[in-house]
Formats: sequence, C-alpha cells, structure tokens
Amino acid sequence: MKWKVGDRVETRDAYGDALVDLGKRRPDVVVMDSDLQRSNKTYAFGQAYPHRFFDMGIAEADMVCTAAGMAATGMTVFATSFAMFVPGRCYDQIRLQLGYGQANVKIVGVSAGLTQGPDGATHQALDDIALTRQLPGLTVLSPADATEAYQAVLAAADLRGPVYLRMGRYPTRVIFGEEYRFQIGAVPVLRQGKDVALFATGIMTAMALDTADILAGHGVEASVLNVPTIKPLNREAILAAAAGQRLAVAMEEHSIVGGLGSAIAETLAESRGVPPLLRIGVHDCFGQSGSADELLDHYGLTPKKMAAEILDALNVRGGEQLSVFRGLEHPGLYPYGGAAPGQIAEWYAQMFGFEVVEGPTGFFLSGSGPGRIEVMKQGDTNRCHLAIEVSDFEAAVAALQAKGIELEPPRIFPDLKAIWLKQSDPAGNQVHLIWRK
Repeated sequence: MKWKVGDRVETRDAYGDALVDLGKRRPDVVVMDSDLQRSNKTYAFGQAYPHRFFDMGIAEADMVCTAAGMAATGMTVFATSFAMFVPGRCYDQIRLQLGYGQANVKIVGVSAGLTQGPDGATHQALDDIALTRQLPGLTVLSPADATEAYQAVLAAADLRGPVYLRMGRYPTRVIFGEEYRFQIGAVPVLRQGKDVALFATGIMTAMALDTADILAGHGVEASVLNVPTIKPLNREAILAAAAGQRLAVAMEEHSIVGGLGSAIAETLAESRGVPPLLRIGVHDCFGQSGSADELLDHYGLTPKKMAAEILDALNVRGGEQLSVFRGLEHPGLYPYGGAAPGQIAEWYAQMFGFEVVEGPTGFFLSGSGPGRIEVMKQGDTNRCHLAIEVSDFEAAVAALQAKGIELEPPRIFPDLKAIWLKQSDPAGNQVHLIWRK
C-alpha cells in the first residue's frame, strides 16, 4: 500500500490504484469513464491498458448500456462517473440493463456526498445509496477508508453481478492497516461499549471513532461498527450490536432518507427488544456550495456536533452531559422580542456557563454548564418555564449570586429544591434551577 494508518487519503485514489492492479491480474477487466477520467482516477488504467479503457464522453446512459453489452461477452466492467451522474443521470438504464439483467457491471460513483464541496447541490449526491439500495440483486458498498476501498474494488470484481461502489474525494483518515481483510457483508467492530452502538459508513466511520472519544469524556461508552456493505445488510450483526444498548445511531454522509439509517431502521423495526434509533446525516434537503469541512460542520456531521446530538438523545442527566436547546421544537424559545434561537442560547451560555454548539436541528448547550434543561409550556401561551436540573443546588445558586443575578427565595420540598431567577430569558421565558433527590 502507498499509505499507512493515520494518513489522510481519498478513497477515489485507492480506486484508481486497485484498477491498475486488477488490470495486471485479470485480462477480462474493462474500465469506462464519462469524460472525468482524471478526477475519477481511471486515467492511470487507461494509460496502462488503452485497449481496455473507454472514455464514453458525457453520455452516462450510453456508458451503462455499453457496459451491459460488454459484460454479456464475458468482460468484468467498471463504469465510472461522479455519483451525481451515476446512478443519478442513468437510473433507468441501471435498473433495466444491470439490475433486471443482472449484468456483471460495477458502477462506481466518485465524489459522492457533501464533500464534493464547492460544486454545490447540483453535484452533491446525497441520494445515490437510496437509489441503488432498492434495486433487486444489486450489491451496494461504501468503504470507510483507502485500505477498505482498495479491497472492496477487488471484492466487487470477484462478485458476479451488478455492484454499486461509492467513492469520495475527501481526504479520510486511514483506519485499516495491511492486515485488514475486507469481506462483503461483514460489519467490523472497531470499538466496544455498553451504552451506544454507532453504525457508520464511508467517511463517517473515522468520525464515529472520534465521536466515541468525545462521548467517553462524558461518561458514555460507545461501540463503533463499520458498515461498508449497505446491501445486503448484515441484519444479524446489526441486531447483535444493538442488543442491550440504550441507543443505536446511524451515521452517514447521505440523506437520512433511504440510506444506511433507513436500512438499520427497517431492521430494528422488524425486531423486538431493540433500542431507539438516531439517524445522523443530511435531513431531507439539498446541499450547497462550500468547502468540504464547512459543509460537514454546517450539516452537523462533525464529531463534536454528532456527540451533542447523541447525548441529547440519551437524555443524560447531570453536569457531564450535552443538553439540547431546540428552538424550533419549543415555540417559547424563538423568536419573540426579536430574539433568535442562537441569541437565546448565547444568553444561557453566558448566564450558566454552557458552551453553545449549533447542530443540524438546533442549538445545543454543552454539559460544562450546571445540568440538563427541561422545557415546560406555560399554559396556552407562547412562553415556557425552563428548569435547569442541577446535581449540586447550593453550588449552582452560589455561582449565580456571584454573578450578581437576582434570585427569588428558594422553595424547599422533601425531594426537590427550586429557585427562580427574577429576570426572564430574551424570549420572555421564566427560568429556575431545580434539584431532585
């Protein structure tokens, strides 16, 4: 291998290397491209084996039909383009010529997901897994790193029938060494934990490991499982990993509709004694222009923001959790008196020492503050009571008094203590601290 564990390598580079090596071993391997051979990394194969390389131009449907014809003569064909165009622009041909005909063609969608970057929504494939996963008899692979991508290409070549391979252009941390052996259908367990099962695919696998590190810092032990085979999904491995966990999480650089999250949801829904599922991905919307890292941050696909969402879903109590603050779900929290959710979140950060993290569905308040926020609607009004549950009541009260914040007299009950702030938050919501025995 040209890379080692810890390097950052684009999976499309591994795809190009694997094609050249396949060309040496197997004279039946043919590669096609659609006027993107340098970007798709098929150029080296074309230089090494020009009689087995065909650039079909900007004609993806023609490429797929031609690939099916070549496969009928006994060739193993890799048909390559941007994932937005294959399968996006030639779905009918893939469905009939490859799926229905069970042609021995490997469709390779390169530059998949948000991390296509500045080209924007028109070139960001967030539905390619959904499109291919539903086709009968079509295997769908989404490798996690360069090592797995290289081996997945070889495995796809050995598998008779149509395959969709998802490749990216984001420099992803290599997590597998030379000893790793990819198997279609296998779900490698990369980390063991008893609280949460993180199921990740593609570039999200490395980020899931980083997310697990953050969760561990908050007392949550997470298992991390790599799911490179979206179809056929290994249901037994998914159910075994989810058993006994408080939460299952699907993590993908894809729409949450139709991708890995949907596949896992279907599996869990047909089983008993399973935990709830949190799907992390792009929430039913198109992408936009930006750098890869800017887009991942904007859509909440960074370890820090994913940890915030997971911890909120767990509803962990005490000052060590990340507590959710979702303005859109609580009408009293936005936007009254000109206060937007972000402004209100900042107020809580300054008042109580929380750290504000913007996630895909709202603003999260880090557990560096005193405790979990509960929101209770105030009658039929658009205002709320916000109770900040604390583990050390006296210390929390003293901290507020040290900031010069005026407080109502405390209310003491056998199993509960509460104290109200005299001032409301920027949206007019009443705020109080609460301690439960």
